[in-house]
Amino acid sequence: MQNVEPDKQALAEARPRVIVFSPVRVASAVLREVLHDLRAAQQQRLALEFWFYDDNDDPASSQLLAGFCATHPARVLPKLALEPAAYVRTEDAHEWKPNVVDRIIRIKNFALAEFLKTDAAALFLVDADVCVPPPLIEHLFALDLPIVSEVFWTRWWPQSPYLPNVWDVHDGRYHSPESVLRLRDAGQYEVGGLGACTMLRRVAVERGVSFARIPSLDFSGEDRHFCVRATCLGFQLYADTVFPPFHIYRESQLPDVARWRAQHYARAFFLNWLDDEWARSIRASVGVADHLLKPKLKEWLNRLSGNTLLLRTLGVVSKLLRA
Repeated sequence: MQNVEPDKQALAEARPRVIVFSPVRVASAVLREVLHDLRAAQQQRLALEFWFYDDNDDPASSQLLAGFCATHPARVLPKLALEPAAYVRTEDAHEWKPNVVDRIIRIKNFALAEFLKTDAAALFLVDADVCVPPPLIEHLFALDLPIVSEVFWTRWWPQSPYLPNVWDVHDGRYHSPESVLRLRDAGQYEVGGLGACTMLRRVAVERGVSFARIPSLDFSGEDRHFCVRATCLGFQLYADTVFPPFHIYRESQLPDVARWRAQHYARAFFLNWLDDEWARSIRASVGVADHLLKPKLKEWLNRLSGNTLLLRTLGVVSKLLRA
């Protein structure tokens, strides 16, 4: 029997089309690392297309996006008429003021609307400071779940324990320490909320998921409104922990990204963060007191985060007390 070479073009067209979307407003040093890993994304079973919204303050970041789009199946979405909104990132924290959140809501909803104009099978929403391992996008698509996020780990404040980008209750709480501790093990888990690294199958977008604010809910972040609406539409939310990404929350973490890659994006890299001492801190901070006190504490911290001068003053006082 004569061997016939498969038609490579036909095989490419048979692969499901997945759009990767990221609203970009990050330093060029961070974006360079993120784009490095998007270039490496596996595409044996998927045809990936990359969309960006260029919301950059750094011209070098815009240049990096243009260079990526010139050499990949990619596009920068048209500019929206948006009100200016200053976004401040420091080594301590990121300032998500209401006008910044409103801006990102419009950008993400614009991407959802543009996605529905295509025949793509899924939309992968990923923040512009999240580096994804090469197998991740294909892995999440293969799970065949309407809405699933990959878990990454972040110190939201310099002295806080690492926490995931998923939660149980929409002010960021967890039902128990085990809700967090279980995420060290590879698998899929039901969660109450998620964001920042999320695969949406087409059915979820067609049914009307949205980042728009729900007027009766006073949540600060757009992902919380998205998750409440998705749950009301009948979708269970899932977290996956098989291929954790690297969240570059602080530019001081950039050397660690190289070390993570040198270990071939291994889960074990992050398990070194989630050690016994970390587990003890989670058990101490997540529980009954967490349910009673954390909502008010988070509300106070959200208000505090808008006062840059006060934050800097508290930082100086903290250093003096530790001296």
